[in-house]
Amino acid sequence: MMSTIQGGIQKRSVKSLIADREVKQSNSLGVKQFIAQYKTCDEVLDFTYQLAESPNGTEYMETFMDHVKLGLKIVSPILTKYDKGGNKYTWLVFSNSVGTKVTLDDAMISFIKDYQHGLIKPDFDFYDLVEEAKRQQALSQV
Repeated sequence: MMSTIQGGIQKRSVKSLIADREVKQSNSLGVKQFIAQYKTCDEVLDFTYQLAESPNGTEYMETFMDHVKLGLKIVSPILTKYDKGGNKYTWLVFSNSVGTKVTLDDAMISFIKDYQHGLIKPDFDFYDLVEEAKRQQALSQV
């Protein structure tokens, strides 16, 4: 329930805030869910190979995923840029003042936006993601 207060600003009911808190507590995202929702295992591995070709690409992604796993807030806007290799990326800064480059594609943009809006709380790091993608790919080839 919303009510309007002075100046047209909307005030939310306590019940609404509690409901949102309950949703946010149940938004854990596991590595298998990431693969089902954002990138297939083949896409994860292709993305990893692409990152490995750019200077510090995998290190940047490890930093990004470590900070997301910790639940740190992204305090910078998502501004799309292009590096010398023509890859789309953004530079994100977290609430602990650490910044990192994130190579972008549609899936990563969706993942970042879902994270920013509190829709997901990843419980894995980049290593876990790559290992799960390798495991699933190996199982699919048997």
